[in-house]
Formats: sequence, C-alpha cells, structure tokens
Amino acid sequence: MVSSARQTGRFGRIAGIVAASLLALMVLLIVLVGLLPVGGRLIAGTVAALASNEERTVTLSPPTGIFNGRLRIDTITVGDRDGTYATISDLAVDWSPASLIRGAFHASNVSAGRIALSRKPLPSQTPDDGKPFSLPIAIEVEKLSVPDIALAEAVLGQPFALAATGSIDAHRDQAGLTLEIANRDQQDARASANLVYAPQDNRLTLEASVMEPQGGMLARLAGLPGNPSVEIDLTGAGPLSDWNGRLTGKVNGEEVLAIAGRHQLTKDGHAVTVQGGGTPVELLPPALRPLFAGKTRIDIAALVKTDGGVRIDAGRVETDTLTLNAAGAFDPTGGTNDLSATLSGVNGPADFRLPLENGEARALIRSLTLSLSGPSQAATLSAAATVDSVTLPGIGLNGIQIGAHGEKIDLANSRGRILADMTIAASDISDENLARLVRAPIKLTVPLALSGDTLAIESAGLESAAIGGSLSGTYGLAAKTF
Repeated sequence: MVSSARQTGRFGRIAGIVAASLLALMVLLIVLVGLLPVGGRLIAGTVAALASNEERTVTLSPPTGIFNGRLRIDTITVGDRDGTYATISDLAVDWSPASLIRGAFHASNVSAGRIALSRKPLPSQTPDDGKPFSLPIAIEVEKLSVPDIALAEAVLGQPFALAATGSIDAHRDQAGLTLEIANRDQQDARASANLVYAPQDNRLTLEASVMEPQGGMLARLAGLPGNPSVEIDLTGAGPLSDWNGRLTGKVNGEEVLAIAGRHQLTKDGHAVTVQGGGTPVELLPPALRPLFAGKTRIDIAALVKTDGGVRIDAGRVETDTLTLNAAGAFDPTGGTNDLSATLSGVNGPADFRLPLENGEARALIRSLTLSLSGPSQAATLSAAATVDSVTLPGIGLNGIQIGAHGEKIDLANSRGRILADMTIAASDISDENLARLVRAPIKLTVPLALSGDTLAIESAGLESAAIGGSLSGTYGLAAKTF
C-alpha cells in the first residue's frame, strides 16, 4: 500500500512536471510566433483569412508588438469583387492584453495615420440572416485618432479630406461614444456626437451637431441652392422612461426646422410624441423638395404596446403639397382593430422621386388609403391607390389604379387571403422589344394566400394589349426567397 502510494505520488509529480513543461513550451511558442518575422507573417495570413469571405478580401502587413501591448501594422487593405476600395496606413494600437481576462478589449490609444476610401463597396449578394449583432467582448478605447481621412470623388460625388477623434465604451448592456469630425479644407466645419445608452441605469444621452460655413460638405452633397451655411443640432437627455429630445436646423443663421420628441414608458408600452415643423425644404436634397414644399407641420402621438399592438391617437403630417393622416389601433393579439391611414396630394398629386444611377424614378400619387378593421382573428383589410403616372428611365406608365381587399384575416397567426389588382391605362416604353411585350391597357390580378411565413401567389393573371398569362409561386417571408 505504501509502495503504491509512493508510485502514485511520483506519477503525480511527473505528470505535473510534464504539464508545466508543455505549458512553458506553449508560452514560448506563442511568444516566438508573435515576435519573430515569420510569426508575424503567419499571424497576418491567419487574420486576413478569417476576416475575408466570398465578398470581402482583407490583407495586412506582418504585425509587430502583438503581445507587448504595442500593436503596429503598416498597411491594411479591404477589397471586393472589383478590387481594393479601402486602405488603412500606420495602424497603432496601445492595448492591455490582460484586459482580455475580464472579457474586454481595452486600449489607451487606437490611431491610424491615414484612411483612404477610393469608392463605395459593392452591395452584398448574401441575404441578411436577420440575427442581431452582439459584441463578443466589451470594447473600451480611451482615445481614437485618425488625422487624415481621404474620401475620393466616387464615394460622395466630390473629394473630401477629413480628420476624426473620439472614444468608445461599448459593452453588451450599455454603450458610450464620443466623436469629433473636422473638414481639413474648412477649419470652421465640424461635426460631433456624444452618445450614452445605459438601459440598465434607465439613462439615454444623445448630443449631435453639424456646423458648416457657406460652401460646406453637407450643403454641397444635398445640392442646396447657393451652398449656404448649415447648422443641425440634436439634443436629448434624461431617463429612458421619460426622455425628451429636440432637433433644430438653421440655414444661413435662420431657423428652418424645430421638432420636439418625447418617449415615456407606461404600463401599456412605449408612448411616443413628435411635434413641430418649419421649412425643412431648405435642408433637403432636390429629390425630396417637392414633397416638403412650403411649410411642414408634424403632430404624432402613438403608443407601441408590449404585446405588439399599436395605437395612434394623432398622426398628421402636412406640407403645402401633401397631407398624411393616420389614426386608430392595430391589435394582433385578440383585440379589435380600427386602423386607418390616408395620403393625398394638395392641389394635385404628391410628387415622389428617387434618384437612380442612370436617372430618376418618379411617381405622381393622387391618393392612398388603408384600413384594417374587425377582430384580430377575422380582420378585414382594404387598400387603394390612385397614381397619375410612374416614370423610370425609358419607361412611362399612366392612369394606374391599385387595390387590395381581404376578409377573415387571422393577424395573430398570419393567415388569410387577399385579392390584389392593378390596372394601367397607358404606357410609353422606349425599348422596342419591351414595348411589344408591355402595351397598355394592362390588367393584373393577384390572389394571395398568407400562411405563417409563406406567401403564396395563386394563379396571378395578366391581361394586356400584347400578351396574357398566369403565374403561381410561393415566397418565404423569413428566408426572403421564392
């Protein structure tokens, strides 16, 4: 028994020595990988491979100072299918490796000598999985500095030279951010932001401002006539349960926008009010100006319930060219629905415009109506639209009527049938081949069946002066695929 105990003790000591030796070798290996040039190249290749995917290519030069808290990388590039579009030079990160033990990345300084963006990245071809983003660890950066940010003309339509400083304090349950951006070509042009979001402490602080002299970046990007001086301020503070905020805008020193908002947490849900107005047309790009011509008046009071329902006590937006009204309740969980909404043009149709790469999309909408009534297990839905015209590059459609109606719709379980239809009185298409196929008058009838996450098209019918036919299929609402 004694001999056996001695052997066991000896074996334990040997095992301990072996484990300690292996641990020492692992530490030595990690240090060598981090300090030797070949190790830096290995780490650079590994990190680049992890950061890259089918749509994004990341490369970086061999890093130094990985484990001593003074990380340095000469160059990082980011590219897509069309090649490199972003380059980060002279990245320096002074951080504490020991902070990882408490689940945080803590850096006293993160800086880059230069960030150059030559163009916008290509749109992603990968469907969004819908999962919310969550930080794996806390991010704490005491000082963030980029003295040279170069935006090429392809990014915003003209080149800009900026500089940025700030700090980051982001945890899973709260977030803090400070940011200062300066235009290096205009010393008086600045933008700043200060955000503290701490729901566990029932606190939200939001301060943001943009101040530019005449000929500033914002005025030029928005295409404001005469490139006036612009000031925009957003302020808000207080507990999340009773938070107040205010948005103001000035052009050439004159106030053109003043909107006040309030959020209150009640026993039934989140109560939100928004009131104010002005002449925001003086701050808007050309595509939005027709909708907000003249004076704008906003009066909204709504309750977003904890069970998913919404009650609108006031919902009115008025400009000199359109009126939007909404009122009533949407209750998918067993109550009664009486929601209604209307949009109508003033002295003619409302002029909606959307800039495109090769022109502009435009819709002259005379009226829109929507109503939802009845119990949530058997609700009635009705919608209608009168559109004078829709124009796209090379395509013109006129005299458009759209309608939809459904009865006995189960809102709680997303089940029911809706019949939608559309007629087009006249068409003008420049492409001869397309014009032979699409020729008004056109009538489209689409029976829809909603069942949970699936929307089925049950033999949609097309009648026109050129062709006719039918189409059936299903669309996955969750997967967003046919």
